[in-house]
Amino acid sequence: MITKEALKVHYDFLKKSYNDCLEPDRNYRNGKNAKIRKAGYEDLKIVLMRVESYVQQHYDLYDLITGNEGTDFQKSIFWDEFISVQYFKRDMYDALKKIEGMLIE
Repeated sequence: MITKEALKVHYDFLKKSYNDCLEPDRNYRNGKNAKIRKAGYEDLKIVLMRVESYVQQHYDLYDLITGNEGTDFQKSIFWDEFISVQYFKRDMYDALKKIEGMLIE
């Protein structure tokens, strides 16, 4: 089980990463030209790599994000979607809400 102190540290990192992804995601999806969209994509990939590296170092966080009840295969499928450009913003928002709920308990 993850401690509240560790959970708070993980939450702070993920929240910062989520905030860091908002502008690049907006540019990637809604940029007015290809150059802006490409730059947004590249910036978003940097945030994703940072999150992936952090979570690889904290398996307890990986379990929390992917769900404790799934098989390893199910977790890996979820993680691949979670860390993709297409779903990251939505899934990270959901993960942050889940962690917020755990911190309040």
